[in-house]
Amino acid sequence: GVVAVLIESGRFLAIRRSEFVRAPRMVCFPGGGIEPNEDFSTAIRREMREELELEVEVIEHVWSSRTAWGTALEWLLVKRVGENAPIMNPQEVAEILWLTQDELLAHPDLLGSLSDF
Repeated sequence: GVVAVLIESGRFLAIRRSEFVRAPRMVCFPGGGIEPNEDFSTAIRREMREELELEVEVIEHVWSSRTAWGTALEWLLVKRVGENAPIMNPQEVAEILWLTQDELLAHPDLLGSLSDF
């Protein structure tokens, strides 16, 4: 999978996952699966459009990890293209959060893979 790391004004863009997806109601960075014939950059741009109607540009690959349940994740630093505010797709996202690092790490619903990052 791919994970978007977007930081603006010292705050990370995080989401609360909807009740309709894996790990429902947990807080994490936006992202998702990689479809056949997609590279990491293409996959994260698609996921950001699907989840938040945001266009992003990939700055760099920052980390690779594997979750406790065996999913390989590629973490990509991204920046927003344009000034559109994120608009959540309720099938995928229940809440949009802009959190400092301390707020993020202290969040009671934080998905485990994010604290490893």
